[in-house]
Amino acid sequence: SEMAAAAGGDEMKSVKDYFNGTGFERWQKIYGETDEVNKVQLDIREGHAQTVEKVLAWVDAEGGADGISVVDCGCGTGSLTAPLALRGAQVYATDISDAMTGEAEKRTAAAIEAAGKGVMPTFEPLDLESVSGKYHTVACLDVMIHYPDEKAAGMVKHLASLAEDRVLVSFAPKTPYYTILKRV
Repeated sequence: SEMAAAAGGDEMKSVKDYFNGTGFERWQKIYGETDEVNKVQLDIREGHAQTVEKVLAWVDAEGGADGISVVDCGCGTGSLTAPLALRGAQVYATDISDAMTGEAEKRTAAAIEAAGKGVMPTFEPLDLESVSGKYHTVACLDVMIHYPDEKAAGMVKHLASLAEDRVLVSFAPKTPYYTILKRV
């Protein structure tokens, strides 16, 4: 697509390769429950968990998720997908990495089984620019840091074009600390 080319083709491939390889191992650990994380990784885990909690509180305050369509772009290991599915949302979960969508599917299925309720989402390995359709809610949490700054506005515009009601985008601060941290 035009946006994929604008996002830097080769750069996209390197992001995809990273999240299917060493990045998957790293982020699975960060977004998991293992104690085998360093202080920096724990910081990321806690920050992301707080973002997810805020988003879920907003969703709950605005009438809940039951029956609404949601696309979770850059779903990672499913930290937002699973709780939305448990709340009855019809979630379409995408991530550039098939390793990530596979892990998200596994974790979400386990959460639904344990809770005895929920709607199993559809999972698809897809880059942000290739997501299409119309959804009540478009969510994209802590993903933009993986894209060049000059592409962020175009990405948000694309996400907004998918939304019927709301777009929930969070930006991790792009500081030298967090840029280095991505490699930790």
